[in-house]
Amino acid sequence: MTGTAGAKRVRVAPTFLVSVFAMALSSSAGRAQAAPLVQEGGAVVSVGRVTVGPGGGDFFSRPDYRVEIRRMDRAVEQRVSDLSDRIDEWEAESAEVVRRVSPLRQKQRLSEVRPGPPLTAEEEKRLAELSTLELARATFDERLEHETLTEKKKNAELRPGPPLTPADSARMRELDGALNALRDSLSGARDRRGELLDTIVGYTGVVDSDEKTVHFGYRPVLTVYPGDLLLLTVVDVDVTDDDLYGVHAVQVTQEMIAAGSAELGPTAGIRALELNFRSR
Repeated sequence: MTGTAGAKRVRVAPTFLVSVFAMALSSSAGRAQAAPLVQEGGAVVSVGRVTVGPGGGDFFSRPDYRVEIRRMDRAVEQRVSDLSDRIDEWEAESAEVVRRVSPLRQKQRLSEVRPGPPLTAEEEKRLAELSTLELARATFDERLEHETLTEKKKNAELRPGPPLTPADSARMRELDGALNALRDSLSGARDRRGELLDTIVGYTGVVDSDEKTVHFGYRPVLTVYPGDLLLLTVVDVDVTDDDLYGVHAVQVTQEMIAAGSAELGPTAGIRALELNFRSR
């Protein structure tokens, strides 16, 4: 259900927001159990209009506004944290395996080296002539010819290194197998972490505007549920660190979802923020 002219908009007082924010920081017992990723009665939330207050943002450039919406779900956050720890461990193990297999791969590459054709007598003579020139005064064509002949001579002098022993080959196969297994595990863990993050955090698009009131076009951001505690952060997107305008906190109610929209009252850095809800 979306907000329409005939729908009743829910207005949330800033005093309520303060208490909700305190709840969001302190609540854990009631949400400690792992919740399923798919719940009933959810709605897709989007941001309509945001009005920021004075200050905030980047003083030297035109603001690029963006809103982050985060569901305060301790169970999912713990699962994300556990996956991140596991990913860090597997990345460290992968780096160690790469360190061990690299000398074997280098030995294999050197054993497969094949020398190039030798310089002809004319090329040898020409290289000697070019080598006597002051390269700073040489023409572009002369410098290029000198580099080409020098490289050809170097390749002609290459000699293959010793081949891998049977033990080397077996060890390299073992390490390559371990590395492939770790990479598969990393890929799966990263995908799973991304899926979990998508259930608790989402972003609006970036809006470039000089105005203090910005419209975000009701682009779907995140699926939320009655009882969810939301933390909304309005920033000016920067290349390095985003510049903060303000933070809002609100608890989703069934009344908000039924009404289709909610107008959040002023808080530090934000004068007004409109949320819209569309039933799933």
